[in-house]
Amino acid sequence: MTQGTADERAVSGPFVELDAQLRIDGYRPGRPASHIAADDELVCTLHACRRCRATRLQYRPYLQSAQNGPRRYRMLAVCRLCGEAEEF
Repeated sequence: MTQGTADERAVSGPFVELDAQLRIDGYRPGRPASHIAADDELVCTLHACRRCRATRLQYRPYLQSAQNGPRRYRMLAVCRLCGEAEEF
């Protein structure tokens, strides 16, 4: 397995920590194109929380504006019960 950049590695932890790090990295809450958002939202509803095993995780999309190029996109799947989040 190869090591990816910070944007390519999946991470998990408390939502407040991951949200804060995404904001530090220049990402802001925002939805990508509707077909991408719909697919990723479905992925969230099909997964269970790694921490408490609750189902139907909440979709939290983030976008980063690029000065010369396409915007970058990352998303978190957040547990409504315990607040654990995972980046997909």
